[in-house]
Amino acid sequence: MGVTPKKKEAPSEPFKRALGLFDAVMIVIGGIIGAGIFINPYIVAQRLESPSLVIGAWLAGAAIALMGALAYAELGAMFPAAGGQYVYLRDAYHPVVAFLYGWALLLMILVQLYLCPVLLRVGVLKPGFDRSR
Repeated sequence: MGVTPKKKEAPSEPFKRALGLFDAVMIVIGGIIGAGIFINPYIVAQRLESPSLVIGAWLAGAAIALMGALAYAELGAMFPAAGGQYVYLRDAYHPVVAFLYGWALLLMILVQLYLCPVLLRVGVLKPGFDRSR
């Protein structure tokens, strides 16, 4: 005597292939927190005298990040095309500027991903922060 598996019902409404405002905000916040929360706080706290100055520095950084995000949101609304900064630079200045930006960005990514670990391995770069300041 066997157990008969139940038939799976098709979902009444398929998943949407879209991101809303909340989704986009959470992705940006997650990236910012994930990238900086483990490294930056102690450096900022070392350099500033009081906790209120540390919090003020974080609030100033948050305001700057918000202004940048709003600027990119406006650009995205004005130029609804795939390509991000490349498209903005191409349309605002010249295709050559966008081309050079793309190659400079690619080279920076390649340096960070491939050259830095090699330089750490051979001893040219030293890991860690300079705490003598």
